[in-house]
Amino acid sequence: MDEQVYFYQRIGQAIRNHRHAEDKTLEEIAGDIGMDDKHLGRIERGEKHPKAITLYKLSRRLQFSVDALFDDIQKELDLKKRE
Repeated sequence: MDEQVYFYQRIGQAIRNHRHAEDKTLEEIAGDIGMDDKHLGRIERGEKHPKAITLYKLSRRLQFSVDALFDDIQKELDLKKRE
């Protein structure tokens, strides 16, 4: 799998996991940060790439660290390269 594709899929998975942990719908979270719920769904599926400001807003709203997320993704990619 292409590294960039994997990266954006993992970002989307993390956003979805945090949203589900709060038991919130796409519509609720998208509304809270002023974006379209369909676009947020595409981000969660890895079909669209979030802009930095969108990722910032999502991380603030869902209370996750972008730094920690990127670190986790990098560790996963490093492991995949070793396989």
